[in-house]
Amino acid sequence: MPDHNEKEGAVHFAVAVVACSALLPFLLNLRQFRKLFWFGDEWDLISLMDKLGFWVWTTKVFAENFVPLFKIIWGGSILTFNGSYLWMIALVWLNHVINVYLLGKILCRIGLRLYTIIIAQFVFALSSTNVETFGWSVQWSSVMATTFFLWSIYLYLEILSQSSRAGFVAWTVYPIMVLFSALSFSRGILTGLILAFISILPPATRIEKWSSRLSLALVSAAPSFLVALVIYMNASGNHRHIGENFAELARLGSAFAVHFFTLNPLLRMVGGDTVSLPMVLLLGLVKVLLFLYGLLKASERMRPFFWALVVFDVSNAVLMGLGRYHTGLSASISSRYQYQPLLCLAPILGLWVENTARAIFGAWRWYLTIAVGAMVALVAVLLWPWPSVMQSWSGWRGSEPRYRLLEDPTPPAVGTVPGIPHFPTDRAKELINKYGLH
Repeated sequence: MPDHNEKEGAVHFAVAVVACSALLPFLLNLRQFRKLFWFGDEWDLISLMDKLGFWVWTTKVFAENFVPLFKIIWGGSILTFNGSYLWMIALVWLNHVINVYLLGKILCRIGLRLYTIIIAQFVFALSSTNVETFGWSVQWSSVMATTFFLWSIYLYLEILSQSSRAGFVAWTVYPIMVLFSALSFSRGILTGLILAFISILPPATRIEKWSSRLSLALVSAAPSFLVALVIYMNASGNHRHIGENFAELARLGSAFAVHFFTLNPLLRMVGGDTVSLPMVLLLGLVKVLLFLYGLLKASERMRPFFWALVVFDVSNAVLMGLGRYHTGLSASISSRYQYQPLLCLAPILGLWVENTARAIFGAWRWYLTIAVGAMVALVAVLLWPWPSVMQSWSGWRGSEPRYRLLEDPTPPAVGTVPGIPHFPTDRAKELINKYGLH
């Protein structure tokens, strides 16, 4: 019989293999990904980088974003890979592999069973709902912040374990990871605030001493608070007009937040793409029941992570309501907003699926065969939509702008850059020539 260490090693190997499988949609649809081209905000960012100089540009606030760490890595990658958009997209996918692996490591640490871990990893790794996240390099910001969110949680669990190295981690590596999340993405400030909140929430961590809870909360919140202060003082955005637009914000912002929370990611996972009240009620009920199921079934080891996921999803929806209420309710289900909601739901969905399957098939001697077959079917179902999704996506986000900017002998003066129609064609061509954008 294999000993405990051998079993644990096998589980971690499986986690690593599933994480690597996250590259399958990219590799199987590489021909379509090759067509993608620079889009929207990317042109503004490159133009400002060119005007201001690399290091000055990294410290400037962009809309409501203060993301110097993302800018250093993203801008540095443009220079390192000579303007290759395929390489930029490949780097986003490789970062996603890291996130799938970190998710699996956390789920191992909190004691979930192997099938639950694999289901959660596959759902998070392969879902085509994330097409815009993986097909637009500026969305690397979101993926990068998620890396530090997951890393922060892993270290947070180390602190809660009160191991011999927990004190060192709490005061060194952990706050750095929280800070890096905030410096990668505007909503990355939620990382420290969420972990601070669950530190003082008795059902989440069961830390007995109030002073210990408060200390951990302060260490968690401080990096996020500092970055949030910089954003508040320097960034333009809806937060500057809360007083004068409070009634509109309360009405439209709450509606946007409710739609964001209830519909993502389930609506797109079941093939829907339109906002409606019946779907808000139905999917909202399903999602709330899944979250309640996860919290009720969670053991003491699992509880901090599950609480973090629930609070993350709710607070993310609230911030989206504040920042995007003016874009209309249909924007609440944009494909660029699916990554974090999918992360929050996948582990709880995996737990429910495995527990249900065990209740039905657990007594069967063929349970292992059924489970393996179900995993293969799950992977096939998740991979199936990618070719058709990418066929459409690579056209208007790739082939069309490539032709207008690289091949058309007489392009119009504006309107050649999708997602940013006012951007001058001459400026786009200048940046293409200077940075080798291709």
